[in-house]
Amino acid sequence: MEYIDFDSQFWLDINDRRNIWHFDYFACKNILGFLQSFTAVAKIPDCAEYNPGKIQAPTEYFSRKAIYDIDISLRCLIEYFEDDDCFSNEDSDMLKSSLHQLMDVLPYLNERHYKLSRYEYENYPGEMWCSFDDIRNLDRTLAKRIAPVLRDFAQCSQFPPSYFTRMYSYPKANPFERKDYEPCAEWRKALSIMAEACEWLASRENVVASDKWETVPDKVYYGLHLFAEYLPDMQND
Repeated sequence: MEYIDFDSQFWLDINDRRNIWHFDYFACKNILGFLQSFTAVAKIPDCAEYNPGKIQAPTEYFSRKAIYDIDISLRCLIEYFEDDDCFSNEDSDMLKSSLHQLMDVLPYLNERHYKLSRYEYENYPGEMWCSFDDIRNLDRTLAKRIAPVLRDFAQCSQFPPSYFTRMYSYPKANPFERKDYEPCAEWRKALSIMAEACEWLASRENVVASDKWETVPDKVYYGLHLFAEYLPDMQND
């Protein structure tokens, strides 16, 4: 990996092209920072139980314990990247599991579902990644940060995950009809679905009602969970 000046904090600038090349790192740094800011001021239960026999809204089983697991997984990828080390399959699976849980609840990370404390925000001893108004709709704030870089990454990614190479590299009856870089084309389609999901979150209007279920199209959730599944592979190394 080429030398990177981490002191420049390029992940804070969505116009920095290094964020496209190292998109997985950019996304993890931002998700971690925004999530920490939200949890510092939000009233979230310490523990919550997922009941597979009951239909539960994501907020009913999202807890500080779950946030802790997500935090550990994000830090793991960040530290591996900064140490120029290899991200193991076990660590990758742990990150994916945590991200899937986060994507379940992401559309709910706002003031409609969590009580937020302006006092805690103004007296927080650490760094806040955004204004209190942005935290009030963190789902939209985070999506706005991720969406434009993800869209750029979707248009230029050259290294599809191994799944796409296996699934779309099969031999054709006529080899002259085979398209070049077909796995990459299918990968970019998946990336576009992810980008559309983030763009939907980033641009949706404020919902006034505080019903325990948010109205989120199935395609948006599909894109968010594609993002969770493939984020460890989303770089151009």
